[in-house]
Amino acid sequence: MIRTTGHGIAAAPGKCGAFLGALAFPYLPGTFHLSGAMGFAAIVSFLGLLLTLFLLPEPNQRSLEEISNEHEVLNRHEEPVAVAV
Repeated sequence: MIRTTGHGIAAAPGKCGAFLGALAFPYLPGTFHLSGAMGFAAIVSFLGLLLTLFLLPEPNQRSLEEISNEHEVLNRHEEPVAVAV
């Protein structure tokens, strides 16, 4: 549940950025010509690459469950089931 909420929160700014980019991009060639508009898109893409490389942890071939210790948390909160005899 927490992971899916995080995905939704992370997706929202991306969708807003896509909307703003689609809204602003038609005006860039008129102001900066096509090469300036493409340069602006390249700079934004490069900044996205840098953010991805430096701010996201490397999983080193591990699953999301291993990284988040999800199994340990679930095992700690499991209560033994009482069996009536």
